[in-house]
Amino acid sequence: MGSKRDTTARKSIVARMRIAVVVPEFPPYTIGGGGVVFEALSRRLQGRHEVRVFTADDSTRSWHRPRTVDQFEQKLTVVRYPLLPMFPREPSLRTVLPPNPRAALDIWRDLSAWDPDVAHVHGLGYAFVDFTAAILRRMKIPYLLTDHGIPASFAERSLFVRNCYRIYHNLALKRTVRGAGRVTAVSTQETELCAREFETKVLTIPNGITPLPLGQSMSSIGSIDIPVAPYLSAAGRFAPHKGFDVLLEALLSTPKLPPCYIAGDWKASEYGRSLHARSRGRIVFVGPLNRRDLGSLFAHSAAVVVPSRSEPFGLVGFEALTAHVRVVATRTGGLFDFANQHIPALLVEPGNSQELADAIICTLEKGPISDVEANACAEMLDRLNWDDITVRYERELASLPAR
Repeated sequence: MGSKRDTTARKSIVARMRIAVVVPEFPPYTIGGGGVVFEALSRRLQGRHEVRVFTADDSTRSWHRPRTVDQFEQKLTVVRYPLLPMFPREPSLRTVLPPNPRAALDIWRDLSAWDPDVAHVHGLGYAFVDFTAAILRRMKIPYLLTDHGIPASFAERSLFVRNCYRIYHNLALKRTVRGAGRVTAVSTQETELCAREFETKVLTIPNGITPLPLGQSMSSIGSIDIPVAPYLSAAGRFAPHKGFDVLLEALLSTPKLPPCYIAGDWKASEYGRSLHARSRGRIVFVGPLNRRDLGSLFAHSAAVVVPSRSEPFGLVGFEALTAHVRVVATRTGGLFDFANQHIPALLVEPGNSQELADAIICTLEKGPISDVEANACAEMLDRLNWDDITVRYERELASLPAR
């Protein structure tokens, strides 16, 4: 179906622009799934425009270290700005801190010297992003803001942290959103949240999907032996909103379910370490994986579980479908927008461990996906190809108010 589509719809119809892409992280230094999204979009924009990426750099922390410039793959210029060396034992604060004083001055100078026509700003709640957006406003450079998820983890912290976030929300975050020429979000649920939170008009543009590399045989990943018997798999940051504690409750209460192998840096957070201590062998913690190993982990599993309490888009579920694996996920994020009766994804209410366990049992009983389901996955993923998504962003960037 997708191969017969009129490809002229995917071609850019806007004039060449100089675009500054502002992101909280960029490969190879990434924490979540955003790095894959930022790289894919930047590469395609670069094919028709002059693009430069301005990103926070969490790989090095220093009070005075200057920014670095490198030529990423396909000669994409990436400028990386070190963050303040604060709270090193707080992994939840990685990428959310502001740039150090010298890097902050570098951002101003770099934007002034390069003088972009427009900017595409990604992410809410990142001090680096908000600081750079303030410079863009001061220089009267119009920008498109894309919401990849409204900050929520602060609600689980102390009263002091919650109060600090409220102050930051009112002084910085609101100005970033309301100063944007256009605001987009990556799912309809996120669009509704953002529009309500900031009382502004928000357009839904989903992320594109970059399929996981497949075809690699697997008997082990690192020091973890992968069993021959059926197993479940999952991946993500170890944070409460990812719902891995709900998954553990489901596995502990239903012994006939196979164990779940979870990819991610569980040692980096108290939440992950607590899950590890309570897992009793029902969850096997694989550690961080590259995309090729993650593809193998998913492809050899009986099902991929995405138990998130909240999910702006839910890239893991879509990536699992590219591996032709059944998915059990919650009714949140982008998968909720695109799933239908033919997609091999079963959706449950967030936070309900019994419903999650029942859905996993039902999914395992269905066995491998059918040809009809495979075709439905292909059609869905074709709707989320990066060429079409990039054209939509191009049109929004081109329609920004002139300087």
